[in-house]
Amino acid sequence: MVQADIIKLQNAIAINRDEAAYRQLFINFHQPLIKFGGAIIQSEEAAEDLYSEVMIKIWLMEESLAKIENLKQYLYTLIRNAAFNELKARKKIVISSLDDLPDDYNSTYSVEDCFLKDEFDKKINDAIKSLPPKCGLVYRLIREDGFNYRQTSEILGISVNTIEGHMTLAIKKISDTLRKYLH
Repeated sequence: MVQADIIKLQNAIAINRDEAAYRQLFINFHQPLIKFGGAIIQSEEAAEDLYSEVMIKIWLMEESLAKIENLKQYLYTLIRNAAFNELKARKKIVISSLDDLPDDYNSTYSVEDCFLKDEFDKKINDAIKSLPPKCGLVYRLIREDGFNYRQTSEILGISVNTIEGHMTLAIKKISDTLRKYLH
């Protein structure tokens, strides 16, 4: 969903209290935020609960929701904070990489193409999962969720220089892993 569409939904919810717009926003962000929250607290079920709480907060914001400049970034920050609060309540703070969802394949691929793609995807996912936890979160926020370095820095509460360092390390480690696989 593009930023302009998010802003339309945001305003429809904030100003008109449009339940259909809220439902659409809820559905649109459900999967990526559950995945992100689940990576932090290591439980999709607990992430579902956190997501519900975050989305209730969004609904209850009423007119103040319209004042948020970047709702997507705001939602990621809310889910991160909720996940960290949950971890603090459990008295253990562990961050791991996100679990990947299965890819959908185009039916024009041959069985061999699908097998090779599956195998290559598995190697990429294994390389990402082998990254240090925060490094993996940074990589996924930038490459999979489309955030820039500054936004990722704000979501995770670390400096842009640290984000750059994590991305450099991630790309190097993934490249090294794939280079070994391809040769």
